[in-house]
Amino acid sequence: MRIFSSANSLRSSLASCLLLAAGAALGQQGSPFARLVVQGAEQPVTIGSLDVRVVIHGLHAVTTQTLVFNNPNGRVLEGDLEFPLPDGAAVSGFALDVDGQLVDGVVVSKEKARVVLETEVRRGVDPGLAEQVRGNLYRARIYPIPARGTRTVRLRWVSELTTRGSEAAYLLPLPYGAPIGHVALRVEVVRKGPAPQIDGGFGNLALRRWEDRWVAEAQLQGAQPTRDLLVKLPRLADNFVDLESGAGETFFAASALLPAGASEQVAPPARIALAWDASGSRDSEATDRERRFLSALLRKWPDTAVDLVVFRDRVEKPLYFAGGDGRALLTRALREAPNDGGTALGALDLRRAALPHPSDALWILASDGLATLGESLPLHGDVPVFALTGATVADRGLLRHVSAATGGQLLDLVALDTAAAVRAMTRSGVRLLQVNASPPSAVADVQTSAQADRGRVAISGRLLAEEAELTLVFGAPGHVVEERVVKLSRALATATSAGETPIATAWAQAQAEVLGLFADRNADALLSLGRRFGLVTANTSLLVLETLAQHLEHGVEPAASRTALREQFLAQMGARDKVRAQERQSHLEQVVQLWQARLQWWNTEFRLPPGYRHSAPPKEDAPGSLGSVGSGAASAPSHRGMGSFGRARTRDSAQGVAESAAKKSKESGAESAEASIAIKPWDPQVPYLAALKAAPEGRAYEAYLGLRAQHQGPAFYLDCAELFLRAGDKELGLRILSNLAELRLDEPALLRVLAWRLSQAGELDLAAGVLEKVLRLRPEEPQSRRDLALVLADRAEAQDRPLDAERALGLLYEVVQRGWDRFPEIELIALTEANRLIARAGRRGWGTSIHAERVDARLQKLLDLDVRVSLSWDADQTDVDLHVFEPTGEEASFRNQRTALGGLVSHDLTQGYGPEEYLVRRALPGQYSIKVHYYGSRQQTLVGPATMVATVYTNYGRVDEKRQILTLRLDSPKDMEEVGVVTIGGGK
Repeated sequence: MRIFSSANSLRSSLASCLLLAAGAALGQQGSPFARLVVQGAEQPVTIGSLDVRVVIHGLHAVTTQTLVFNNPNGRVLEGDLEFPLPDGAAVSGFALDVDGQLVDGVVVSKEKARVVLETEVRRGVDPGLAEQVRGNLYRARIYPIPARGTRTVRLRWVSELTTRGSEAAYLLPLPYGAPIGHVALRVEVVRKGPAPQIDGGFGNLALRRWEDRWVAEAQLQGAQPTRDLLVKLPRLADNFVDLESGAGETFFAASALLPAGASEQVAPPARIALAWDASGSRDSEATDRERRFLSALLRKWPDTAVDLVVFRDRVEKPLYFAGGDGRALLTRALREAPNDGGTALGALDLRRAALPHPSDALWILASDGLATLGESLPLHGDVPVFALTGATVADRGLLRHVSAATGGQLLDLVALDTAAAVRAMTRSGVRLLQVNASPPSAVADVQTSAQADRGRVAISGRLLAEEAELTLVFGAPGHVVEERVVKLSRALATATSAGETPIATAWAQAQAEVLGLFADRNADALLSLGRRFGLVTANTSLLVLETLAQHLEHGVEPAASRTALREQFLAQMGARDKVRAQERQSHLEQVVQLWQARLQWWNTEFRLPPGYRHSAPPKEDAPGSLGSVGSGAASAPSHRGMGSFGRARTRDSAQGVAESAAKKSKESGAESAEASIAIKPWDPQVPYLAALKAAPEGRAYEAYLGLRAQHQGPAFYLDCAELFLRAGDKELGLRILSNLAELRLDEPALLRVLAWRLSQAGELDLAAGVLEKVLRLRPEEPQSRRDLALVLADRAEAQDRPLDAERALGLLYEVVQRGWDRFPEIELIALTEANRLIARAGRRGWGTSIHAERVDARLQKLLDLDVRVSLSWDADQTDVDLHVFEPTGEEASFRNQRTALGGLVSHDLTQGYGPEEYLVRRALPGQYSIKVHYYGSRQQTLVGPATMVATVYTNYGRVDEKRQILTLRLDSPKDMEEVGVVTIGGGK
């Protein structure tokens, strides 16, 4: 068996930092301790107690932290515990206190964890969730933190020690700034060799020998650390191997010192290409590190020319900088490039054919690797890519993959100082060329890693036989310097139990990092790996539930540590599954009945007497009343109180009157009467927009950059982007808009708003990519499928892509087939849109391509309409209402869902997102005034109280269909905002 490292390895460098550990272990500054983010607390939540347990086996450490948070405020709070982990590490244990006992989380898919969390939070209960945000950034939700009470959380992770030659180091950042009520600290180093060295932490710690390990302990009151905890392991053996057995498998981790060999200076290339990430999330500390490295590198290569490619939401045109005097111009260009916009990593093409100049010998990719627009990797191939990052929070796995796959290298400036990184780039030395196993079948899943300029190589994998040998081949390409044999034997393996498997867990973390690069494609493998090793990965989370009822409802098996609860769960799961199967069978029949009622409305000919004008009854005094109900209808009392929104009653439509409303009959596809749509432009009255409008010609973007620090936030970006887009500057408008994706990497509300506006601007590829991410984040919500389906349907027609139409139909029909308790009758809206899609696909000759036969024949019917208005919004648990004032004077709304001339308002969705719609098949000539009313919310989004998109159609579903879209934001409850006016037949 031959396993190649170097360019063929997906892990070309050792997990090189522990929250800045590599640098800190060798004298650099450490990174911040994990922080609890709490919104709206009058007094800060403090750490009342901290318990830290560290066990170091070989070159791996198991860290367990237990934190008790004190809430001094007089109300319940919710917190997000955010913590970057060492490169290559992952959360392998998470627990929250429930009734005074710490309850272990169980591994579920990220999709399922989100569904469970949202469901339970709406009920006011308190599941805990630990998840990977992106790269090495993790987050744990902690709720509730009781008023004047405490909440306890326990985290565990496995990390690799940082090495340099014959020395290894472990660093644990600790909280500064305030004393902690009680601290318990215990460090164990399992080692037979020389005594470890310990420094920092709390008080004067000293390691003492105990059995097969060195131990240091401290119990302190009111302690405050002055330095991070640092443990050094001096005089490592040149070669050693650790083996670990458990659950019927044996894992190994070997470490070898690179052979001595003279490194050679790399000949300076004549020209290189530099891809510089200038997106909005880049911080000055990271870019300062990267600029210092580039300056030092180019001092070594003084005559090398640079082709600079700046990328943000899109890739910009290359700029050329000659060697010598061109250095100052390049430095200035990098310093002055504004960090603004989203990160479209997938738009980068790093292949030879796409080089800015054919003479470019390599790429330097300076980025944190956190893609926010699309999730594809940069295109790469036969040109070496040296990935460069100075960011504490970064997707090092992605950067490592791109660099290793091209024969380049990851230069981690958090782990390496500038001089070391430059040496790694400019000198070639001895490295691990390959690993040969004997017998070949004795080992599997071998992984190699080597730290740049660290002088060691690590090899790990699974041992499948009683014994095996690994032959490590060292040298330079084409030249072997040394071959070294490492022997593996199960007889030397340490027996382990759950939670004490550092080697196996580290191996699994490395596997998860590779699989996570293509998380969708590898979803099943990630879930299996996460469950087996208790890991949080790109596709798995750790979830804490409290009761048996919760576990049964969501089908989540309790943790093995909750033995009694687990037995009850397994005994009752069969009955639960039987009930759910019966519910699924009955749902389709319910949808058929609803659709037949909708068809009956569509087929009804509504008549009004000549000169008819609606006469409204007296308005109700109930809170939230906005106007009249229809003639002949009983008043629909308001049921909208604090925290409870009721369902308005409907009435029978007015029928049997003498004259047809429009005196015409419209069949599907027939020529339609003249119709026009006038959308009212959204113009929020905010000071920063006034400042931009007053900026001198050509200086508006400069003014925006100056205002950003003071007003930075979603509403600011949304409003400023709209101003630039209306002025015709699409490039800057889209750049500003794309900042919404940078603010929170996984915030669906922000991403929905971004996608809506991108779609309006015609950027359908970007919009679809954003909505694919929303679907992954919120698969439990039908709006995620519908939003993506509508964009895909538009893209199918704009770009002649029948496969998009096929997927769009599938997504819409999923909305129809599943039950959505929070969004009753949303199936009817999806069916209306699915039938329009089928009709339009048929006109293009795509009828067989989209597989319309999958839709139940009883549900297939195009409902063409004179006017259709659709309203969606971004905020969960939020009530926004659609109102249409018809030419007769009648108001169609949730209180008056059927009007005399045949207008229909869909079911009132008060729990968030919409959609709500207004439909009329045969419209009376005249004006239809469209308004939206923000009634109230139980939550406030990052964008503001409510951002919504209103889509207005005339001749819906027909050949001459027209559409206009408006995105607007309502700032406070009770706002009624005009969307626009539809005029039919030239009426006034």
